[in-house]
Amino acid sequence: MPTLKQNFRLLSSKNDVVSIAILSFLLFIILHFIRITYYLTGEEPQLFFSLFWNHLALKSSFASTVKQPWSLLSHLFIEMSFLKLIGNMVWLWLFSIAIEDLLGRFRILPIFLVGGLLGALFLLVYNIFIPIKPELIYTGCFVSIVAVITATLLFKPHYKIWLFFNVGIPVWVLAIVFFIFQTLSFNLFQPPMMVLLLSGILTGFIYNYWDKPFVWLSQKFQQFSHYFWNNENFMVKKSNKFHVPHPSPNKEKSDQEKLNKLLDKIAQSGIESLSDQERKLLNELSNKL
Repeated sequence: MPTLKQNFRLLSSKNDVVSIAILSFLLFIILHFIRITYYLTGEEPQLFFSLFWNHLALKSSFASTVKQPWSLLSHLFIEMSFLKLIGNMVWLWLFSIAIEDLLGRFRILPIFLVGGLLGALFLLVYNIFIPIKPELIYTGCFVSIVAVITATLLFKPHYKIWLFFNVGIPVWVLAIVFFIFQTLSFNLFQPPMMVLLLSGILTGFIYNYWDKPFVWLSQKFQQFSHYFWNNENFMVKKSNKFHVPHPSPNKEKSDQEKLNKLLDKIAQSGIESLSDQERKLLNELSNKL
């Protein structure tokens, strides 16, 4: 019967989106557990945001981001709305099928991370020239989803996703539906959102026309995965410091023969016939064997 670790490995090895979803949902549970704890203890709600949430979210101010550089990537994995988080993972899964089906695993994660990183950097540069007031605190993986969509559309625009009733839906149709939903959900044409949108599109183009950075990242993720899931890399090797070596069979046989000769001599001529050296050897062999 597979162990818990083996089952987790089997699940996460299906595709990169599963790994991304697991991390996102874990962070969602942890952060909202802390938020509920603050609420139940009567603490100010703003305290949760100032101590936890804002340290993981991306801030449009360059000065703020320098103090927490991890937020360039961590903001991709946190979302305040559970329904929006589920929606993001579903869209990401739909648009990752073509690339992972035709090219294999460890292809989506580099696009996801590079797209999110480029979007964050472009937003910071935009804020330098056109300051965003008040300071924008951004979370979610919209730009990464756009990067995956663009990469898929340029790679296989007519690839069909088979969902229900044996009807194949081309990815370009799903892309139109996605952008309609995003436009209805929030103002997609605000300048900061346009910066993120263009960053994702640029990432998709780079993936299709200059894929060396993505191939390198894919190889590194694959190496890390093989190392992480190999139990031998985490086993504690036993020290031989207190190991007592056992005598070899040949040596035991030789000692036994010497002892037999001494006993034969005693049987024939008595113990008095043994020299001092032979008596000492008899005592040593008797204690050893």
